[in-house]
Amino acid sequence: SAVIQPAELPGTQGLVHMRAVLPGGRLLETLDMSGSLALGVRAVMEHGGIGQFSRDEVEVFCATNEVQSTLRTTEESVVVDLITRDRPASVRGGLQLLRSLVDNCAVTEEGFRRAQAALRMEAGNLHQNLEMAAWDSMRRCISPDPRLQIPTEQDVMAIPFAAAQEVVRRQFQVPFEVVISE
Repeated sequence: SAVIQPAELPGTQGLVHMRAVLPGGRLLETLDMSGSLALGVRAVMEHGGIGQFSRDEVEVFCATNEVQSTLRTTEESVVVDLITRDRPASVRGGLQLLRSLVDNCAVTEEGFRRAQAALRMEAGNLHQNLEMAAWDSMRRCISPDPRLQIPTEQDVMAIPFAAAQEVVRRQFQVPFEVVISE
């Protein structure tokens, strides 16, 4: 009998990719605060700290444990991607980072301001990216719901800090016990 080996992408040998999908996403936003979760999640990334740990401490932890992480928002979820080395200590570090993020996710004013600037620039450059502009136009034709569209520069600037903070709190509020085991 033949043994089927999983196919690996070039350059990924020895890496572990973990993905946590937290249900809710941009559909948790209120219609009048379209883009608030996208802005809030970006603010979490821009701040870089988790719980009582500063951005620098989180960066040192990630470097020591060889963990790379990203957060992104879709219409239905927030996706946390973690990439680590295929070593028990690195995988454990990635899972520890994930647990800390779910338990202690917070939006800070500093991260919020940096996220606003970054998303404003991205919204301003949208017309330069033909694929994204076409995709956004198609979404606008399909549904007038602003939560399904890419936030405009005006949307981003109209969102108050408290609204982004609240929607992130609701997104990361886990209604059940999360168990992470090896």
